Amino acid sequence: MARFSGHLHLDQLSNDAARADGELDWGTYTSMSVHCRLVILKYLKERLQTIANTDRSHIERLLNLTAALARVLPRNVRFINQIATAQRFHILLGALLGRFDNNDESDHILSLYGDTASVAGFISGHRDIAIRDFFLVKYHRIDQFTSALYHLTISEDLARIVADKPSIKRAMRIQHRFQSWRPRGSPTILTRHN
Repeated sequence: MARFSGHLHLDQLSNDAARADGELDWGTYTSMSVHCRLVILKYLKERLQTIANTDRSHIERLLNLTAALARVLPRNVRFINQIATAQRFHILLGALLGRFDNNDESDHILSLYGDTASVAGFISGHRDIAIRDFFLVKYHRIDQFTSALYHLTISEDLARIVADKPSIKRAMRIQHRFQSWRPRGSPTILTRHN
């Protein structure tokens, strides 16, 4: 089995995703997450406003992988969160290339977490939808900034309710990054309604 920094190589992950039978464990999805997170973090922190041509083919390859892992039948995974995780990375990577799902995929992700009553999933899901919207603003000038703030606010509020300190810190760091790219006339923060 091919390995990459302690995680499965992309070729092995693609083979696992294409396998029609048998259960895919967390190892496959964790390795996918590592590969995807490296790209996501690079462009979340990147100061440039374009996606490097050298990264586009790698992002396309990861998009194909996340699409395949998101389509795995629920009976072939141990937890439905595995499928939701693949879908979250799929919308993030798609946004880097300017693909926008009109919230159909993000609504589906949140419904999967609702079906499993996963508060941590809701926190992560809303945070990733916010990052997706931020990528659309930053790299493609698609007006999603208010939506990005809205989802980040929900993520942070949920994290505060359950005292999830790492998620609170992540939300605060991401909000700071958002503010440095805020389009003129956009809100700086959303007003919370009690």
